[in-house]
Amino acid sequence: MFIDPDGMWSSPYYDQTTGGYLGVDENGFAGQIKVTSQEAYNSAEKNKDGSVQSGSIAESSDTKDIQDSKVSEKALSNIYTDITSKTPGIKVDNLYNGAISIFNPGDHSKSYNNPETPGGASTKNMGDEGIKVSMNSNPEYIGNTLSTVEQAQNTLGVHEYKGHGLLKYGKTTGTHYKCYELQLDHSTFRSTSKGYQKLRLGRYLRLYSTENPAGYINDSNYRNMYQRWQSIKE
Repeated sequence: MFIDPDGMWSSPYYDQTTGGYLGVDENGFAGQIKVTSQEAYNSAEKNKDGSVQSGSIAESSDTKDIQDSKVSEKALSNIYTDITSKTPGIKVDNLYNGAISIFNPGDHSKSYNNPETPGGASTKNMGDEGIKVSMNSNPEYIGNTLSTVEQAQNTLGVHEYKGHGLLKYGKTTGTHYKCYELQLDHSTFRSTSKGYQKLRLGRYLRLYSTENPAGYINDSNYRNMYQRWQSIKE
């Protein structure tokens, strides 16, 4: 299994116009999400298994990290819908209108698929219409949180879709911390960056102590998680 804790390697690649999936390089479906042109992908040198050579496709000026790509909100939705749908162990088959909703904070008219207005990501259960997972298109947010396959799946697929959507965990029921438990236990978490891990562990500890004020102090799992949080060096 390819593990890229710092998100330094390239792969997979998506079309800069449509957001359609193009393929991967030698690192497989993991690591930094890339956007490029169909022409650049087709002309790049290929490995024996048919994947593109990362060094070759990187030479094209069309090839960019997702956070630097400036793709449309619709293309962004196509990219993150594809990645979220491939979250290991989670069947993502009830998204609102079949797609991730994109909120553009600078120009609401460019938003796509009737999103909520999250600073990061949010989920709203729409009943028979499905689960609406919305994300902010701000490049800084994408770069910090959703720039790699593993972090996107861990955030959108695990925390949002499964935690808030399917299981209906949340603040009103005192179970928001369980969304973070799901993230920490999911296979994608170990391949996220140290900064990402420390922030999620910190949020889990804060929410767990807030939502379980009477029991968290004597909880061995809480103590173990606290020690784990302390041990992470960014």
